[in-house]
Amino acid sequence: MPGKEVFPPTFCKDQNFFLNTKKSNIMSTDKAKSQPKIIINNEGIENVSYFKYLGSIVTNNRDC
Repeated sequence: MPGKEVFPPTFCKDQNFFLNTKKSNIMSTDKAKSQPKIIINNEGIENVSYFKYLGSIVTNNRDC
């Protein structure tokens, strides 16, 4: 399944929008049927099942 191009490269450049895709992640909730595939400037954003936020671990089933 191809990814969805959320911000085309020309839009990002024109708006001075810069996103570090290496430091960005996507987390879907447990109700999501599938994990989204988002591509920004021809780079995919990694899907994760948990991440650390303000010292707490947040999971995709909304546990902390």
